[in-house]
Amino acid sequence: MLGETIDRKTVINIERKRLAILYGDVAGYSRLMAADEEATIEMLTAYRHEIGAAVLASHGRLVDFAGDSFLAEFGSSIHALQCAVQIQQSIHETNAGIPHERRMSFRIGLHVGDVRIEGDRIFGETVNIASRLERLSQIGGICLSREVLDSVVGQIDLEFQDLGEHSLNNIPHRVHACSISATSITHDPSLPYVHDGRVRLRDAQGIPIIAVMPFVNLSNDPEQEYLVDGMTQDIVMGLSCDKRFSVVAYNSVMPFKGKIADPQEVGRTLGVRYLVEGRVRQLGTHLRISTMLIDVDTKRELWGTRINRKLTDIYDVFDEVVEAVVTALAAHLRLAEGERYRRKPPEQLDAWALTARASSYEMNQMTLVDAVSLARRALQIDPEYGHAWAVYGYLTALKFPIGVSTDHRTDTEASLKATEKALALDPRDPYSLTAHAVALQYAGRPSESIEYLQRSLRLNPSDVLTHRYYGRGLLFTGKPELALAHFERFNRLHLNDSGELIGGMYHSIALVFLQRWNEAEERARRALAASGGRNPWTRVMLIIALGGQGKRDEAAALLLELKKLWPHFCRAFVEEFLAKCQEDKDILPPTFEALRSVWPEEIESETPGGEAHR
Repeated sequence: MLGETIDRKTVINIERKRLAILYGDVAGYSRLMAADEEATIEMLTAYRHEIGAAVLASHGRLVDFAGDSFLAEFGSSIHALQCAVQIQQSIHETNAGIPHERRMSFRIGLHVGDVRIEGDRIFGETVNIASRLERLSQIGGICLSREVLDSVVGQIDLEFQDLGEHSLNNIPHRVHACSISATSITHDPSLPYVHDGRVRLRDAQGIPIIAVMPFVNLSNDPEQEYLVDGMTQDIVMGLSCDKRFSVVAYNSVMPFKGKIADPQEVGRTLGVRYLVEGRVRQLGTHLRISTMLIDVDTKRELWGTRINRKLTDIYDVFDEVVEAVVTALAAHLRLAEGERYRRKPPEQLDAWALTARASSYEMNQMTLVDAVSLARRALQIDPEYGHAWAVYGYLTALKFPIGVSTDHRTDTEASLKATEKALALDPRDPYSLTAHAVALQYAGRPSESIEYLQRSLRLNPSDVLTHRYYGRGLLFTGKPELALAHFERFNRLHLNDSGELIGGMYHSIALVFLQRWNEAEERARRALAASGGRNPWTRVMLIIALGGQGKRDEAAALLLELKKLWPHFCRAFVEEFLAKCQEDKDILPPTFEALRSVWPEEIESETPGGEAHR
């Protein structure tokens, strides 16, 4: 508890009063101190003055500022919340002029209730709850109890998200928590954020909550502890950029640091669905990082990987590893969510679950037509669910390349309208920005898509889907060299099958456009294997690459397989699709020449087939 030991020889008046309690703490303080102790202390001193002035201006009292945490009391919840917002806005403005790695940010918790007052000190459960809620706060945001929210509704223009009930350390009852994101406070769309949106019970029940446990430092060098902690925090921040997940604040998992805990116990304590665990070991000049994703309910390891990197610049290596881990984790979390709902009949699913299942159709043995139907059903349940509009628009756009569109113009218009609706509901949602870019690309407007993809990447720099279509945008605006560099970088950085998830097929298209037939064949074969043979366009690129090398017999065999699986694919459709998508028509003649050398127009198959899984 903050405060000095009470001298029992001194007579102190003891009273009880209902107060709003605000508790704040610096995020990543140990990392900042390890990097530059003198500068960190100087910055913290400056912030103490700003925080003290904000508390006084909001009719509060700064009870204590010990180390990197502070405690303040207020006579009303509205004054306490206004003060918390002012503090975070002021710190955000100051941080704007400071390099990212040196910025000092705070988390804030807020609760209201009875408090025991002894002289200048305050004690009691209300104070403890405020400090525990701080650990649930997003960096730069505020976490408040439902009691506070109920007393300020209608008095302040902020967006909240209901986090549901939480079991807090040493608190005998569950506490209903709500979150205010840093983005909502500062109105800065460039900020990464965990929570954003109006209070909806569905959000607390549906969105998967993830806890990234403190990574374990297995090296003999204790000086690396702060680097390993920094890696964990950066992974938390990276996952927090994806609004399809909710990530527990790093401080909330700190009580488990150094302990061997049962996943289900951690899940009950933190209210999470998935755990991320990791270990870091330095072996001479190499660094080894092991990471795994665990389903709390079943204790099953859903995904795991081991990364080995040669140590050159330790910070560059850590940044590279964090980017790789976040990208792979985000991809596999989405797959896990789709699998969670795959076996349940649609009538038993709510709007969120229907959308999760539809968006992961590629890996769940579902046709595109069925996935579109699920997204449409989600919108019937909740017409104002922005993510469902984005998923519906994205899936509708895919009907053209998959070859199931009976009216391309109508589908294009529906796709664009749906993604525009999603952006109207939330213009800062990265997935909606990406979905709109995809709709533009399949409408034959790839140049316009680039701006939306760049905005999405600024908000969520590790999203697999966005990187896939950013590379595609470069491809179809006549820049295959830049697209190839983009795919090569991500395939080098990212883990296991995530390189192919990012764009193995588009990587092969770039090589085809550049007439690098041998490499295109190799990349297409790898991408085809990663997709389980379910992607017709990867097979088409392999056929073209073989045609470019004069390997007609191999190409003919693959062509017969293609026509058996997807009888609606014909050479005219392939040429029409590429011509509609590519803005630089001069790139296409060598591709068409290689295609025609192995694909006579008269080849058809009477074998019934199924719809492509993309």
